[in-house]
Amino acid sequence: MSTEYENGDQITLQAMSHLYNMQILIVSYSNAGGDDLNAGGDDLIADVDDLNAGSDDLNVGGDDLNADGDDMNAGGDDLNVGGDDLNAGGGDLSASGDDLNADGDDMNASGYDLSAGVDDLNADGDDLNAGDLESYNTSDISRLREKVRFKRDRKHVHRNRHVNLPREILSILVDIVLKLSLCQDTP
Repeated sequence: MSTEYENGDQITLQAMSHLYNMQILIVSYSNAGGDDLNAGGDDLIADVDDLNAGSDDLNVGGDDLNADGDDMNAGGDDLNVGGDDLNAGGGDLSASGDDLNADGDDMNASGYDLSAGVDDLNADGDDLNAGDLESYNTSDISRLREKVRFKRDRKHVHRNRHVNLPREILSILVDIVLKLSLCQDTP
């Protein structure tokens, strides 16, 4: 026996006659919309925040609710664009797979970590110096080198070779970066 409902769903029922009374067993459930419950046939979207069927994940094509196969997770720590982590709770802000950086080096303002992949802050593999700045004023760089040399200690070096730097060193670095950007803008 089969029953048709107003929304287009159909439930097929089968009677199990060998029991005392008639017991109804749901054999199959079909939907007029196809595999998924929507007009497009791919995603289940009902303009609500959470859509959940007895588990934590709603999956389309093996990925969490996403665009282009990357995870977009409001309940967890990762907001992912292009496969990299954008994480407010975990401290990572990333583009192209690296922490906030240029050319694959890590720069983390909230943790006071600054790393160029090696121990020394440099430009194109050379030590940052007056020749790179096109200036004879080396007081900022000298202060920076003294503080980094003083603070560089193995107990402060993390697995990614980050060195903990206090706020005063970060302010010196900001000054140097500003000077470098001004030198590059002038012909």
